[in-house]
Amino acid sequence: MIMTALKHRRSSFLFFSAMLCLGFCFFSSDTDAFHWGGGDYCRGCHGAIGEDTTSSTLGLLGGDASSTCLRCHDDTHRVLTENGSGHSPGGDFYWLTREYSQPGYEDRADSHGHNIVAVDYGLTRDAFKNIAPSSGGGTFSSSWLECSSCHDPHGLSYPSYDFRMLRSTGWIENRAGVSYYFPNPSPAAVSYSGQGGDWPAETDQRHTDYGEGMSEWCSNCHVGYTNSSQHSHAAGGNAYLNQYADLYNRYVSTGDFTGSADSAYDHFVPFERGIDENLLDPYSTHGPDSQSRVMCLTCHRAHASPFANSGRWDFRSELIADSPIFASADSAQAFYGDSVEGRYGSFQRSLCNKCHVQD
Repeated sequence: MIMTALKHRRSSFLFFSAMLCLGFCFFSSDTDAFHWGGGDYCRGCHGAIGEDTTSSTLGLLGGDASSTCLRCHDDTHRVLTENGSGHSPGGDFYWLTREYSQPGYEDRADSHGHNIVAVDYGLTRDAFKNIAPSSGGGTFSSSWLECSSCHDPHGLSYPSYDFRMLRSTGWIENRAGVSYYFPNPSPAAVSYSGQGGDWPAETDQRHTDYGEGMSEWCSNCHVGYTNSSQHSHAAGGNAYLNQYADLYNRYVSTGDFTGSADSAYDHFVPFERGIDENLLDPYSTHGPDSQSRVMCLTCHRAHASPFANSGRWDFRSELIADSPIFASADSAQAFYGDSVEGRYGSFQRSLCNKCHVQD
């Protein structure tokens, strides 16, 4: 009787395990399956008994959390490449290792993006900012910043889906063991898919389509930037384009206003559509309407860029092509493998003009 019961329990357990495995195999992508329970996922980051994990806490295979992430998400996933060729929407952490100062133009590698701490890859905290820039009230220390500050490596939202596995409302524990609260949920957005872990370059026809909540999510650390008069530009759920949508759609480049709404999308100047997430299309070339919104990522990259302030273009150069980076060995990668002249013409001014038309 006891043996029969044990056999029944064992059979039930094996059946449940098999169904769980099949569920992950059939309904998840490779990355999803890894982070949400497939592909021997625990050992992928934490190692196993007997493996060398002495250099890190929690038995991580890397020297810290970000170093562990980058064991997979470096050049293969275009997150940290050897030459800046990561042309995915978030940008390439390679730019945190480069600077382009010249007489009359000061440039610091620290200013090119989010300075994650990844000791195995030579990435260190921001040497100039002690806390995340904010309009008052921000307390997130630069020494805490790692990949898992923004992304949840365990995918605890499964089976629901948070865009890019971004952390949502709740407490996180940073690398110093200090808890930090995110009051705002992850944004509504849809991006194109990679293949085999590789992410092809972002283009006007293949990009992230943003719905709502991106700026509010950024303000979990960059406190006050969605509602402060001290901030240089409105961003967030109330930053409607209104009449500027028509200017965006007609603007092609400096001096060229022959564009149309059906082909106006410019991946260097994205926006939030303010529509239901199910209607977002990462392959749409359609421009904004009056209810579309400006967001933080309209002007900035989420990870890093070749330019100061993680800008999508050089905010300090009157003509985009005059940025010092285009006179460097990195020039071929600086504009996502494109050329300023080929895309906009030699005399293209700031892409602020896509909405404001002051050129």
